[in-house]
Amino acid sequence: MLMLISALLLVVCALFFYWNGQKMKAHINAAMGKCVAMSYGMVSSTAIGLIVTFLLPGDLAVSTVLSVFISFLSAFGIGRLFGLVGIIEASAASFMGAMMGAMLAAMVPPARELFIVISMDLFYVFVVFGLLYIMGQEAAKTANVKRNLRLLPFAMVLLSAVSAAGILSAAGVDATGNEESGNHSHVHP
Repeated sequence: MLMLISALLLVVCALFFYWNGQKMKAHINAAMGKCVAMSYGMVSSTAIGLIVTFLLPGDLAVSTVLSVFISFLSAFGIGRLFGLVGIIEASAASFMGAMMGAMLAAMVPPARELFIVISMDLFYVFVVFGLLYIMGQEAAKTANVKRNLRLLPFAMVLLSAVSAAGILSAAGVDATGNEESGNHSHVHP
């Protein structure tokens, strides 16, 4: 259920980002577009790699390839906002991010899956809204257009608070029964 919610969060935020980016793309310079495409591609693909690998445990090869493919599709869509260079930047960053997300998920102990998924969701939301805010500031500066950015920080704080509550809840669950200890030993006969 958590992976479904996390995947839904990724899709909703991606659509929100694309919709708002569409409005601002004409006012964003090429260098800013490259940075935005790369940043978005990296954070979204890391989250995608994490989710896909948790959904396909034990098969790192398949989950990595699937993560790279899904991430490329997402990066291509976002990169299109910024032209060919944006597509290249987002695709390259998504390739690397998808592999990192898959490897991270493969290394996380089962007792910490909830914590890492909620943390990644928090990072993802923060980056998406942060990029939108920076793009809005740039658009307002370069085009002398007054953008309505007052609700963006509020939405970011609200989503961050909800994600933080989930992290604290996950930490509470881990402390009450699923605690993982680093001071254990394995005895092999």
